Amino acid sequence: MFIKLRTKIDPFFTQVDSEELKFDWSQMPSADEDNPKRGPKSDFGDFCPVTYCKSGFLVKGKADFENFVFGKSYRFAGEKEQEEFKFNPDAYLNNTIPLAAPEPKIMIVGMRGSGVSTQIKKLCAKFKIGSIELKPEFLNMMKDEKNKRKRSRLLARGFKEPAPVDEAADDAEPEVDEEVENDPPEFVDAINKHYEELFQTIMPSAKPLIIDGHWTTMPEDLEVSLADTLVEARRTPEVVIILRCKEASTFKRCIFDDEIKKEYEADCKKRDAEIKAAFEKDREEKLKEVQEENKQDPEAEEKKPEEEVQAAIEEAMKAWDEERTEADKAALEDDPVPDEKTRREAIEEKMREQLEKDTNFLDEFSEKLKENGVEVIDGINTDISADYVQIKLQDKLKSRMQLRKDLIEREQAIVLKPAEVKFYEESFTYKHSKFGLSSPLTPFCPQKNKQFTVLYRERLYFLGDKSEQDKFIA
Repeated sequence: MFIKLRTKIDPFFTQVDSEELKFDWSQMPSADEDNPKRGPKSDFGDFCPVTYCKSGFLVKGKADFENFVFGKSYRFAGEKEQEEFKFNPDAYLNNTIPLAAPEPKIMIVGMRGSGVSTQIKKLCAKFKIGSIELKPEFLNMMKDEKNKRKRSRLLARGFKEPAPVDEAADDAEPEVDEEVENDPPEFVDAINKHYEELFQTIMPSAKPLIIDGHWTTMPEDLEVSLADTLVEARRTPEVVIILRCKEASTFKRCIFDDEIKKEYEADCKKRDAEIKAAFEKDREEKLKEVQEENKQDPEAEEKKPEEEVQAAIEEAMKAWDEERTEADKAALEDDPVPDEKTRREAIEEKMREQLEKDTNFLDEFSEKLKENGVEVIDGINTDISADYVQIKLQDKLKSRMQLRKDLIEREQAIVLKPAEVKFYEESFTYKHSKFGLSSPLTPFCPQKNKQFTVLYRERLYFLGDKSEQDKFIA
């Protein structure tokens, strides 16, 4: 109520610029439909100020949710954040400049056998930060939370007399208490909100993390979109690195012939033991049967010699042994123990299916995050040595790790097209930098070139060429 009253009566209370007074930056000379021009950035750059201040995460704002304060552009992660900012902008503007970058959140995902775990371990050792495996953390926390809800429902309901036990059905499964086991319909309808809360707990802002984003082996009965949940929970990583490798590399790293051989030999021994045990058991039963058939009546007047009886038993058992051995050989030929080659081919086929699944997931995941402003570094080939891959990753992450201090400040730089420079020069707000028309990188070799201009904090910097421009904004 205080904020609402102050908005109405205090002329100096900060508010977003009205639509009537706001300059339409999209009408700039160089604007086009595919890349509309935007106004000068706020101190938060392209990042959402509400998410930065409230949760400590760097989430890129969207053009659909934009407001201006004192002519500076503020973009927001969503409508909720935009409304919070409009209600009280001062709550998000009184920060020390330059803004300090929060702890880094880097996610690495990849195909089976691409070395995700190896690269995460190397990065953690290099930068002395922790890591998490997102899928196990999520599943374990979801299980713990479900148990807590079940216990709460049980305590709230109280004791319930158990159903009478049917003694005749000893093997019957115990009856499930659905009132305790099942979540209420309103919780199930809002299950995505629950998933978002779990992600917010798993990924705290105060802790730097390298995140293993493996997600393709989730249980079939659990449908959770990783990209959508990260976006809605405002827990998108600053950068996502996608590792890819060839099928041959996956086979080489994930299929071990020694283990296949051991498994084959163990199965052969197990089959031989089973055949031997069955043979001995059946032979013992057959022997009793033959002995019973050759048993002499003690009251009979004429009896066969004991040697003749024993010979008949041995002959019958010999014939049975030969017949049974042939039957066991035939059965083994009809259903042999899969050899090493067959086992390897089965593993390879299963891995091909997994690789196809991984590829589809990575493509969809990458596209979704790019739509939400997340930097995606794709196409890192890991067929080479893990050490060389690590060198590549450290180079790609240099601006995020070694140069992290100026991460948000670098967002202030805006590359201007030649047609735009005149507009800024004629304004009363934007001036030439102290270097004038000279390049700040080579001030003693003035080129007086306006083709590669950068706007940084209301000052115009004129760079000599494209390489200098790229170096300046980096």
